Amino acid sequence: MYNRRGRDGGVDWKSAAMGAAAGAAAASVMGGQRRYGGRQGGNVGGAICGSCCGIVFGIVLFLSSFGVLTFNERSAVRMERSLHEGLKAVTDGGDPMNPSADNQGKLVYFSGRANGAKIIADEDLGVAVERSSEGGLAALKRVVEMYQYKEHKHKHERKHRDYDGNTRTERYYTYSYSPEWSSRAISSSSFHDTSYVNPTHWPIRSDAQYARRVRLGALTLSTSIVEQVATPTPLHLDGKKLKSMQKLLGSSTSSDVSLSADADSRQLAVANHGLVPKQGMLLSEALAARGTPQIGDVRVRFEKVIVGDVTVVGKQIGKESIGKFKTSYNNIMLVSKGIKTSEEMFEDAQNANTMKTWLMRVVGFVMMFIGINMLLSPASQIASIVPFLGGMLSSLVSVGACLVATTASIGLSLATIAISWVIFRPELAIALVVIAAVPLLGLQRLVAAQNGSAGKSGGGDRGRRLDPID
Repeated sequence: MYNRRGRDGGVDWKSAAMGAAAGAAAASVMGGQRRYGGRQGGNVGGAICGSCCGIVFGIVLFLSSFGVLTFNERSAVRMERSLHEGLKAVTDGGDPMNPSADNQGKLVYFSGRANGAKIIADEDLGVAVERSSEGGLAALKRVVEMYQYKEHKHKHERKHRDYDGNTRTERYYTYSYSPEWSSRAISSSSFHDTSYVNPTHWPIRSDAQYARRVRLGALTLSTSIVEQVATPTPLHLDGKKLKSMQKLLGSSTSSDVSLSADADSRQLAVANHGLVPKQGMLLSEALAARGTPQIGDVRVRFEKVIVGDVTVVGKQIGKESIGKFKTSYNNIMLVSKGIKTSEEMFEDAQNANTMKTWLMRVVGFVMMFIGINMLLSPASQIASIVPFLGGMLSSLVSVGACLVATTASIGLSLATIAISWVIFRPELAIALVVIAAVPLLGLQRLVAAQNGSAGKSGGGDRGRRLDPID
């Protein structure tokens, strides 16, 4: 029916409560913010030294940008050709309930409604979900969150002039603290303000239960496919639903749940965990009674993961699975939510490849720009040393360096992409060269024709015989 993965051990709410009390006692204001500053005085010499150290990182970024741009063009071309080859080779697999043995090893296309488990349950908390008309049931996720302090670091910079007229830079940091819900443990041992303390003990941890198999007809979908098409949906819990879930699991309601003191709202506390269904989640009893969260409070929410209509293009392996198809360039497998045609699948893949290519081009350009800017950064620091005019000269040099970095990055990026095209797209590069050469040849002929006509007119005047004037 269902399977589960992982189980929490014994639960000690007293330790959590003690940790929460310690955190509350150590902090003077619950939920407030406190700032602690750390100052770092800076001078021109230190700034120049820092800029020189940044040169090394700038060189690394500058050189790496060429590799990013070249590799991006290569990957884009290989994927484009793989998709063109796949579009020509793809075959309609027909009914996914009965895949044809003739399509073994071929690139096939299937679409339909996925099927998952009938029931998936979190036995620790007595929460269960059934298969519905929304689609195949793939997983039930338990997300445990604790109310904890989080440290925020703020950087500040202030410039002023000394008695010699030189620009001095003072850098300092402040730290603020705010409580928030987090599904991961936030260690307070490294906080700059030691009065903010987070509990170290979690009475219960996040977990997930998964369906043994998710199928499209007779084909088993791999975990990677399910992750691409799954849709997490919040699971709203209340006392009535929790009771029906206990019945669904075939458990005794009296042994697994108990009525809380609030008989009117009929809230239920899960045995051995002290959790109460409220606000669509399971809350610690103290939080449910208090209403306002405090440090150390815990809440548990659930998500059911549904897989609905799916379209898959991949290599048919036997009659029970589908995998990646090997082309002359790359291995491909296309997955999408909803029902689509094979042509739409390949068109979407081409669009995604184009978008990725342009994104990586921008990344390469930015890396090159930052690298060049870091190489030129010491110049503005040196300019700031000039008495009285240092600030203005430093600003002018910074603007000039930015313009140089922008111009150089654009030119070098385009040159790198053009050279990559010559290597990876020779047919397109040759066509572009021919197209570019046509107006140049036309211009050359026009200039030659004009020079020829000028020469003829000049030669005619020089060759004409002039009669002497009486």
